[in-house]
Amino acid sequence: MEKNKDAYTRAKAWQEAVSAERQAFKEINEARIAYAKSSTEENKKAITEKYDAWKKASDHRQETDVAMRPDFKTINDLNARYGQIFGKLMSTGGAVSVGNEKEGITRQIVNVAAGTKDTDAVNVYQLRDAVENFKQETRVAEDGKYVKKDKTAGENLTALDKEIDKLGTDSAVAEDGAYVKKDKKVGENLTALDKQVQANAGEIGALANGMGALDSRVNKVGAGSAALAALHPLDFDPENKWNFAAGYGHYKGANAVAIGAFYRPDENKMVSIGGSFGGGEDMINAGVSFKVGEGTSPYAGVSKAQLAQRIKQQDEELAAQKAQIREILEQLAAMKKA
Repeated sequence: MEKNKDAYTRAKAWQEAVSAERQAFKEINEARIAYAKSSTEENKKAITEKYDAWKKASDHRQETDVAMRPDFKTINDLNARYGQIFGKLMSTGGAVSVGNEKEGITRQIVNVAAGTKDTDAVNVYQLRDAVENFKQETRVAEDGKYVKKDKTAGENLTALDKEIDKLGTDSAVAEDGAYVKKDKKVGENLTALDKQVQANAGEIGALANGMGALDSRVNKVGAGSAALAALHPLDFDPENKWNFAAGYGHYKGANAVAIGAFYRPDENKMVSIGGSFGGGEDMINAGVSFKVGEGTSPYAGVSKAQLAQRIKQQDEELAAQKAQIREILEQLAAMKKA
C-alpha cells in the first residue's frame, strides 16, 4: 500500500507540472497577442520572458514524466477500480473548518444525510457500509474476478500487491497524437501531450524567427528614411536650375545611402526625386513644391551673379560721384580765396 501512496504523490506532482506548463503556454499566447496590438520593446521582452518560463515549466513536467513512468500501469489499474485519482476529487476552493486547531477545539457535524454525488459529504453509516463491502468483494486486475468475503484481509492485500508488482512499460502512442483523450492511458496521454508541446515549441520558434526578421526590416527602413531626410535643395539660381544631393542614414545597425535631384524652373516652383538603397529595403520618393501669393518680388529671377554685377556698377557710380563732388568743393574753395 505504501507503493500506491508513492504513486499517488508522483502522479499529483505530474498533474501540477502539467497545469503549470499549460498556464505558461497560455501566458505566451497572451504576450503574443499584446505584441501584435502594440509592437513595443517591453511587449517583445515579455514574449521572451514568458517563453523562458514555459521552457522551464516544460522541463520540469518532463522530469515528472520520467519519475512517473514506472507507475503508469499502477495508476491506470487503480483508476479503473476506484475511479479517477485526480480531477474533481481535488480541492479547488480551499477548506472549511468547524473547529480551532490552535485552541484544541473540535466539533461533530451531526444529522448528515447520505451523500449521493462524488463531491458530497458522507456519514458514518456510508463509511461502515463501504468497509463492509470492501471486506466482501475487492476487484483485482489479474483475472477480472472478485476476491470473495471468505478471504482474509492479508490474502486480499497479497493478491493486490502481486498485481501491482507486475509493472512494465505498457504505454502506446495514440494514433492521432493530437490531443489528450480522457479514455486513454496515462502513458498514451503523456506521449500525445509531448508531441503537442513539441509542436507548440516549433510554432513559438517560428514566431521568434519571424519577429527577428521583422526587426531587421524595420531597422533597414529606418536607415533608408534617415538617408532620404538628408537630401536638401540649394537656393534658386536662374543660371543653374538643376542641383543634386546625396545623403547617408544609420539606424540600429542598419545603413543606407540616398541620392536626389531637384529642378527649379523659376523661383516659385520645384520638382524633386530621390531614392535610398541599402540592405535590400530600397525606397524612392518624388515631389512638387510651389509658392502661392500675390505679386512678385522686384528681384525675382535675378541670380546672385547679376546682383553682384549690379552692386559693382553702383560702387563705380558712387566713386565717380564722390570724385565730382570733391572737384566741385575744391573749385568753390578757390573762388572764395580769390
